[in-house]
Amino acid sequence: MMTQNKLFRDSAFGNFRSLTQAMSLQPAMLYYLDNLDNVASSPNQNFARELMELFTLGVGNYTEADVIAAARAWTGHGIDWPTRQYEFHSNEHDNTTKSFMGVTRNWNGPDIIDYILRENTTKKLVACKFLTRKLWEFFAYQNPPQTKSNLPSRFTSRIPAASKRESALSVCSLKPSPTLPSAAAADPANRVPIASPTRTWGICRVRMGTPSSERCFLVVFICSRDFASPAGASNRPAGR
Repeated sequence: MMTQNKLFRDSAFGNFRSLTQAMSLQPAMLYYLDNLDNVASSPNQNFARELMELFTLGVGNYTEADVIAAARAWTGHGIDWPTRQYEFHSNEHDNTTKSFMGVTRNWNGPDIIDYILRENTTKKLVACKFLTRKLWEFFAYQNPPQTKSNLPSRFTSRIPAASKRESALSVCSLKPSPTLPSAAAADPANRVPIASPTRTWGICRVRMGTPSSERCFLVVFICSRDFASPAGASNRPAGR
C-alpha cells in the first residue's frame, strides 16, 4: 500500500494513461480487485469491470461482452508472493483471440488500457469527460449537471480538440486554478456539508505533523465517527 500511495503522489499531475498502466500492475491493485485469481481456466471479471466502470469510462460506456473480453485479456497478471512483486504468469494467460469493443485480436491486459485511452479517440473523449467530472466533483461539489455545456469551461472547453493528443490525458492540464471558476461558488457548492469541529480538529492534527504514535488513532477516529453533527444547508444562514 505504501508503494501504491507513492505512485499516486508521484504521478498525480502526470499522464493519466501512464498512471493507469502502472496502477494496474501493482500488487496492491492486483490483490484488492482479485486479478491474482484471474486465470485462463477461470476468468475473474472484477478488475476488468472496475477498470472501465470506476477508473476510465463510467457506467454505460462498455458492454458485458467487453467485460468478459477484458477479463480474459488480464488473465495471468498476478503476484510473485516470495518477493511480493508483479509477475506475469504466461501459463495462466488466455492467449487466444478476443473481441473487445468490436475489435478482434489477441488482447493482453495493458492493450485494453491503451485502446481506451489512446487508440480509440471516441472512448478517449469519454474518458476525458469522465475524469473531468471526477475532478470537478472533488474540487467543487457532487453530482454536477449532466451536460458538458454546464460544466466549467476551463475544465472542458478544450476536450474535443485535445482528445486526439497525448496531452489530453495530462491531469495537470485539467486541475483548477487557485481561484475556482464562478460555478464553484454557485448555489450547489455553497450548500455542501461542512466538516464538524471534531473532524476538522483531527484533520488539522494529522496534517500538522502529529507524532506517528497518535496518527494511526486519529485517522481511524476521523474515518469512523464524529461527536458533533456536520453543519449542512438546512442549518446554514441563507446566502452563506
